[in-house]
Amino acid sequence: MVDDHEKAVKLFSAEAAASGDSRLRQFAQATLPALRAHLQSAKQLTAVSDARDKAMEHATTMDGAPAHQSPTKPASADETPLNAPPSSVPAAATRTH
Repeated sequence: MVDDHEKAVKLFSAEAAASGDSRLRQFAQATLPALRAHLQSAKQLTAVSDARDKAMEHATTMDGAPAHQSPTKPASADETPLNAPPSSVPAAATRTH
């Protein structure tokens, strides 16, 4: 994300400074402030994301297990999946007339 914004600022800066087309040069000059603001936002978002990821590497849950790992306990045999058909309803009761 930051790389793309840096490329855009570089391209628009070049056009704003040296374009032979006055309308293109004016457009590039008018657009550069917004592109620079977007670049700053992208850098800030990247910094926050990197800090969050680094913090999560060391985070733990209340029981002391690493926060970024999923539980590894397999479901027991008596646990029924949520999408399983009810076994207590006879097949005849589910037919429509």
